[in-house]
Amino acid sequence: MVKKKFGGEKVDVKGVLAPAPAAPKKPAGSAWSKGAGKAAEASPAGVGPATASAPGRAPSAPGSATGAWAKGGPLGLAATATSLQAAAKPKSVPAPRAPVGYAAPQRPALGQKQASPVFNAADFPDVEKPKTAAELAEETANRKAAKAFPEVSNCAEALVALCSRASVTESSDIGRATSGLSWLLNTLTSASDMSDDDRDKLLRAGALVIEGVASDEAGVSAVDEILKGYFQEQQHKGKNTPQVLEANGLVDALLFGKLALQLEARSPRQCAIRLRIVRRLQKPTTSAVVQHALADALVPLLAADPDAAEAICHKDFVPDLSSAQEGTRRGAALGIAAVVQGSGGVTAMKKLGTMEIVKEYATTSGKTSASKRQAALFLLQALAQALGRTFEPFAMASMPLLLESCSDSAKDVQLAGRAAAKTVLSQVSSVGVRLMINPVLEGLKDKRWRTQLSAAELLKPIVSELVQSAPKRLLAVVPKAVPLLSEAGAGTRAELRNAARDVLEQIGAAIDHPAVSALSSDLIAALLEPGDMALARALDGLLGTVYTTSVSGASCALICPVVERAISKGDAEVRRKGASFVRTLSQWAVDAEELGPYLATLRPQLEALLADPTPAVRDAAAQAIGVLAAATSASGGDEGAGDVASTLVQKLQSTSEEAEMEGASQGLAVALAASEDRAELFEQILQGARRGCIGFLTVMAHLPKALKDTAGGEDDITSTLVVLSEALSDKDEAIRKAGRRGLTAVAEGSKSPEVATALAAALESALRADEPQARTAAAELAHILLAQKTLTPSATAAAWADLVAAAVVAQSDANAVVRRAADRVWRAANEAGGNTGKQLKDLRPLLLERLAADLSGPRATVAAAAGRAALNLQERLEKLGIIEDLVPPLRDALQDEELSIRRSACQGLSEILRDERAQKLILRDAELVLGIKSALLKAGDDESAEPLRKTAAACCAAVPSTMLAEPIVEELCQMEVGLNDEQRKGLERLVAGTSASFLSALVRLAGAPPHNLGQISCLTAAAAAAPASLREVTPDLAFACVDAAAVLESSEPGPASSAAAAILSQLDQGGADEFIAALVSRIEPTEQGRKSNQSEAAAHILTACFGSMQRPPLQAEALLDVLVRGALIASPDRSCVKAYSLALRGLTGLSGAASLCQSLAPCLAAALSRMEGQIAPEALDALAPLLQCVTHAGQHRRSLAESCVGLFQRTADLDLQGHAVKLAGPLLRLLGEKDTDLQIAVVSAMTELLQRTTAVRPLVPALQTALVRLLEGPAELHSVVAQALGALAPVVPRAEGLVKLLCKPPSRASNVSALAEVMKAIGGPGSLSAEVSREVKAILDASANQQ
Repeated sequence: MVKKKFGGEKVDVKGVLAPAPAAPKKPAGSAWSKGAGKAAEASPAGVGPATASAPGRAPSAPGSATGAWAKGGPLGLAATATSLQAAAKPKSVPAPRAPVGYAAPQRPALGQKQASPVFNAADFPDVEKPKTAAELAEETANRKAAKAFPEVSNCAEALVALCSRASVTESSDIGRATSGLSWLLNTLTSASDMSDDDRDKLLRAGALVIEGVASDEAGVSAVDEILKGYFQEQQHKGKNTPQVLEANGLVDALLFGKLALQLEARSPRQCAIRLRIVRRLQKPTTSAVVQHALADALVPLLAADPDAAEAICHKDFVPDLSSAQEGTRRGAALGIAAVVQGSGGVTAMKKLGTMEIVKEYATTSGKTSASKRQAALFLLQALAQALGRTFEPFAMASMPLLLESCSDSAKDVQLAGRAAAKTVLSQVSSVGVRLMINPVLEGLKDKRWRTQLSAAELLKPIVSELVQSAPKRLLAVVPKAVPLLSEAGAGTRAELRNAARDVLEQIGAAIDHPAVSALSSDLIAALLEPGDMALARALDGLLGTVYTTSVSGASCALICPVVERAISKGDAEVRRKGASFVRTLSQWAVDAEELGPYLATLRPQLEALLADPTPAVRDAAAQAIGVLAAATSASGGDEGAGDVASTLVQKLQSTSEEAEMEGASQGLAVALAASEDRAELFEQILQGARRGCIGFLTVMAHLPKALKDTAGGEDDITSTLVVLSEALSDKDEAIRKAGRRGLTAVAEGSKSPEVATALAAALESALRADEPQARTAAAELAHILLAQKTLTPSATAAAWADLVAAAVVAQSDANAVVRRAADRVWRAANEAGGNTGKQLKDLRPLLLERLAADLSGPRATVAAAAGRAALNLQERLEKLGIIEDLVPPLRDALQDEELSIRRSACQGLSEILRDERAQKLILRDAELVLGIKSALLKAGDDESAEPLRKTAAACCAAVPSTMLAEPIVEELCQMEVGLNDEQRKGLERLVAGTSASFLSALVRLAGAPPHNLGQISCLTAAAAAAPASLREVTPDLAFACVDAAAVLESSEPGPASSAAAAILSQLDQGGADEFIAALVSRIEPTEQGRKSNQSEAAAHILTACFGSMQRPPLQAEALLDVLVRGALIASPDRSCVKAYSLALRGLTGLSGAASLCQSLAPCLAAALSRMEGQIAPEALDALAPLLQCVTHAGQHRRSLAESCVGLFQRTADLDLQGHAVKLAGPLLRLLGEKDTDLQIAVVSAMTELLQRTTAVRPLVPALQTALVRLLEGPAELHSVVAQALGALAPVVPRAEGLVKLLCKPPSRASNVSALAEVMKAIGGPGSLSAEVSREVKAILDASANQQ
């Protein structure tokens, strides 16, 4: 199908450009152009001039008006004679013809010019020929006439105007009408550039003429023929320009449509015209303007025949919604709307299911269904335009669909959606417009820019309507709309930005405040332009303007979004300016309730700004929140200062970010100042601060500034001082820092004497804190307080004196930083109070009172500081004295029942006793000395008394040991029954805190005879000393323990051994080895017995020491030699052997038998060589684990096996029986070795063991096999193996088996000799069977004969 474009419309031109069939020549001018009125008068009734001028055409049958004429020809459905004749002829396909065009010119001869190409018009029948001068002149005249055509309102005026332009001389109305209409129709097609307004005037005039003239059958016929002739002429001309096509369509809609209204309802002629209009509406080439006119013409025609209307809708229009042609779909939508309008409006709409059709088509998806979605939007637009206000109930439901379509993937759908949305909104009443706001705002929230664009375009009429009819509603809507418009307008799409700007300018135009109105352009630029320059310019203008009156809600419509954008998206300076301007807005809110919604939108942004990293921004935000909360409370808003404060309290409880915490704290402090619930919230803050909430402590740092001008603010600030001073002593550095910051804020920000006095009391208490950081902070804050003259000797004398006295005490602090800070406080006090010496003398009573209280208080650290301060002041006030006056309170404190008070007294004394002069003053007081001893030795045996003992020991350590420590030890050493738990713990604490010289004295006193349990307890306490101190007296401790054990221990280890083990456990490796060496030096066994009872005592101590040691001693081999010799010495007193044996077992268990096995061989051999008599069972028990590891002896295996022979020989049978199997097993494994000497030694040991006990019976089978196999070995083995087999034979369960084994061939001399030994051992062949006896006898006889 050939297609061309005219004016942007797609037009089907099939057949339009094709050459029309040749028609018979006519005289110039057709009947309608020459004056159809005369032809109508001469023609018979019912036959028009068109019929008469068509020779050869059969007349139409009655009632055939709905045939080919109604369907129309190629040029706009005109019922021409040619089309009717063509319909009567059979269709044929024209033969193809050769293409024609410009004839190729002949090549010119040499010297001739080439002729120009000649245009052959016959070759291009479809091309419009250029107009002649006469035609152009006529067109110009017609255009001027149309332009000058007047507006007419009735038929008479229209006839006069038409006839005057057409120069009509007719007298009859019909004649005048036909002539005028002929001129009108000719003008429509001849004036090519006629404006739409001129064309509309002409067509309205023609419709009025038809309405007036076609009141009877003659008028109807005349008009009908004029119109038919017009379309016949158009088909003959074959002009298909967009203007002509549009004119033809408008003639159908306005003139034929008006003519149909003059006909009888439902008549065939009216039905034909209605069908003609429907077909024209369905054509895809019909322009949108013509389609709207056709739809309007259809409404009364369809209203006249409801049944036909419904049929046309379902049969023609609904299917066309799915057409592939856009024009057809638009025509179908307009047709359905015309049916609905003509059939009763909303009622017909529900009956026909129109909205269901819309939903069905609109919800289709996919690229191929875009035409259906567009058709649904066409239908929505047509329905809204046709029904007007009655469509309003459906407008709300369809708005989301319309906005969604604006972002469709198909551009045609987007354009249709935007057009439909505008049409729907234009048909809604003012009340409906208000209801449309929310859907439109939802469209602005959409992320797709096309949807946002449509929503912005729709919002423009909505805002205009609200400005005029509902300004209060506008105030409620604008806070929601402006931010959305700002966000949408800040995008990259120029059309969206322009649409948003238009709406914002509408809102700006509604501002009635002169100052703000002057800034509206800057405000809009700040909302739409990227970057911070426009924002800064707008904020500067707002901050620099002098406001003589409060701003209204309309003014805030633009101001607040700018401020909101500034505090949420601007740079640091812009954010600060935005937050600062909120304070101005908040002040206006007190008098203007309408500002509430705007300010409510700023509050979340301001709260977020409290976490800003820039301190200046946080400060501005906090001030703004406070003023905002106060203003809300004053105006009775829903969210007052209390609500703001509660919200910030919750934020502080949940956040850990430093910046956010800082801002929220600052905002909470300002909000508290305006809150009516300040007392309740303040108590909650205090409790949270006590629990260590850093946020609440930070709030207190901002309270002095926030509450300084608030009623009751000083009381609240004072109540925070205790919590802040306690925070200085917290373990968490962050909490200490927050507490110090809060106290610093009070010290620097409060000028009230009452607050300064309370702060001084808090700092005085903090100077007694245990943590040096707290004391340092308190001293530095005290310096601030004195330096800025808030606390003076004249205005606040008592508080000033207390604080200075505390600083004087702090000058003796153990921490150098605290001392330096206290020195600065003292210098500041001197600057304010005068002479240094005089001030110190004046403070003496107060200082003594403070020192006495600290020395007898419950805190030891405070007492220690008081003790140091007492020494310091003793030097500074030498003539007046300090320590003498402190003795009575110290004496009372040492006698107190409370352990903490006694501890504090001892702690303070330990500091005072460091001075020699103070030692003389203190120790000459017997009650004080007795108190110290009591604190050390009678504090109690529970854990709570340990701190008291420690401080009492510190007192002893502070003076030379001869003054306190040694007398105490000497007294304890005289206690024969030993020390109780209190005394033992006290002595251990004393030993732990004293020097090595005292430890030497303790060893000397505890080791001196006569020995008792008290001395041993003192030796045990020596284990509490430092390892370095113990190392210096290690040998002396070992000797003292041996001497005590020799006296107090007889048969087994006792308290002296336990004391030695305790001491050894505290020594390092070198000290332990030295201690063991000292013990070994006291062991000297001889063949005649012990050298002294000290040897046995040393052996007992070694046993105890081995049990407490974690690793073997370095001199383990030397120890092994001593202990083996001691264990094997024959002595009438077995207690000595037992002592050595126990020590040997302890050494074996500590070092491991395998590691000592190689060293055992020479020791054991030497000891056995000097031994007489039998081995004690305790010695065998100690040696057995070592002998069982004979396989680990390496090169000493043979020696150890040989020593086993002597050992077995010196052991009683009964004692040997218990160890026989365990000792024989390792020896048996050695028989497999290839060393002959080793095998001989092992066989000898096994022989000795077999001869001494039968307990080795479980090993007999293995031993028998091993011995028989050895008979095949070297000859050196044969004799000892034979003896071993002889010793084994009595133990074998069946001797006959052993005999048979030895009798097996081949017969060897080794077997014969072994057989002889076996037979001797079993008493001859009597116990054997006769056969075995004969065999044995034969073997032995043969052996004898050979010899």
